[in-house]
Amino acid sequence: MIGTGRVISLDRGYPLVKTDTGEVRAQHSIELVKNVDLRSVVGDIVELEFPPGQDTPLITAIRERGHTLHRRSLVESRSVGSGKYEEQILATNIDVVFVVSSLSNRHIDVSYLERQLVMAHESGADVAVVLTKADQAKHLEQDLVAVRACAPGCEVIAESAVTGEGLERIRELVAGGRFGVLLGRSGVGKSTLINALLKEPDILYKIKNQHIQLKERR
Repeated sequence: MIGTGRVISLDRGYPLVKTDTGEVRAQHSIELVKNVDLRSVVGDIVELEFPPGQDTPLITAIRERGHTLHRRSLVESRSVGSGKYEEQILATNIDVVFVVSSLSNRHIDVSYLERQLVMAHESGADVAVVLTKADQAKHLEQDLVAVRACAPGCEVIAESAVTGEGLERIRELVAGGRFGVLLGRSGVGKSTLINALLKEPDILYKIKNQHIQLKERR
């Protein structure tokens, strides 16, 4: 074993792993490839080793997972009206889930936000709501009241990449090596938020999937 690392992205099944010495593209060992349930996901802490004569390290083991974000999908069978739900792991070893919605829309989609909050809370991680594009909000206080009502116990952060509002608080929530994910629809401003945070010392990784994960580089 050459050490351990954290999976920070997946590209066609080849995990990008961050170690103490940098980032490396790895492969799963044959034992892990044979068992789809044992393959790594974003956030996994994995053990690596170099096989003799190979330049690409192998992931030989996956450490026990902590707080994990799942998505349930309905898989239909050939029988009409029948099917079953399957769970897909989106990310693991999460410290905080940021549920993201946009204030530039005329109305906050409270029903969708509630569904995302259920998914986030089921992970067992801390949960916060980030309302992006606060500089474009028409009824900011009204929107904040509505969101706080459907997200009791969650911190609600109004954020603007233009003015910088809310960015410092988000950095505080992922400080000290805490690992988090952004969860929200396309177009709500996740990438813009990442770019705004990239202007600061924190380095964040974007996942080309249903979410973007955040991790402060030490």
